[in-house]
Amino acid sequence: VSLVFLHHNRADRFEFKKGRIHLPEISNDEKMERENNLPWLVFDALVVILSWAFSSVSVIRAFRILRALRLINKVQTMKNVVRALMSVMPKMGMVAFLLSILFLVFGISFTLLFRDLYEDGYNTNDYFSRIDSTMLTLFQIMTFDSWHKIARECMAKYTYAWIAFLIWVIITGFVVMNLIIAIICESLVKMNEEKLDAFAGHGIDREDSEKSLFSSETAEVEFKLTQIEDLVDEILMDQTELLHTVDGLKEVIKDILENPPSKQKKSTLLKMFS
Repeated sequence: VSLVFLHHNRADRFEFKKGRIHLPEISNDEKMERENNLPWLVFDALVVILSWAFSSVSVIRAFRILRALRLINKVQTMKNVVRALMSVMPKMGMVAFLLSILFLVFGISFTLLFRDLYEDGYNTNDYFSRIDSTMLTLFQIMTFDSWHKIARECMAKYTYAWIAFLIWVIITGFVVMNLIIAIICESLVKMNEEKLDAFAGHGIDREDSEKSLFSSETAEVEFKLTQIEDLVDEILMDQTELLHTVDGLKEVIKDILENPPSKQKKSTLLKMFS
């Protein structure tokens, strides 16, 4: 971590010129890269320092694996997903607030309706005797985890219990959960639309921009292929020039063989090349 921070602060790039310590000028790309890497460097340092400070607690040491989250900054697709999640946090907060109100209302209602079922032997577990147990049971029902068994146990005494369970499942399991998924998908689509508009602003056709945004990896591969093609073209051009030179040498040698130079020309040529 210390070496990474030294590299971030450019301590490994000192130059000595005319007896003075000098740092080369920083480019705009390097400056942007340093700004993007700084939060991850701080996060990495906190993980290492906390795991070292609480080394006696084995659970805290396991948090070192969180350093793998730095891969998010390396993969563009993961960065887009994380950026989309961060942009929808206000909306997700409103959904969480709405969900907490639903939990409170239905938690009180289910506790008042079914709190005596465990004592009467209708429930195999204590699902609704207290408000905290009821909220945990409601969360279990929201995830569709064996909720039908709980409902049928309650229906053994209260035949109308299915109405309350069905209302809760429809509101939370179908509406709220799909609402969360829709918010995240909307953010990803909006981000993609912004990139398409940015391409359109630079005079690039929308269809071409959609193709170019298929994936950053594909664009990089295409760029590498273009570089390889340019290199092959240069090699072929050099080969063509070499063939022309060889043909010219052949003509010169053929001319010399057909018309041998005189002794005076030979002596003149030897003096030139000696």
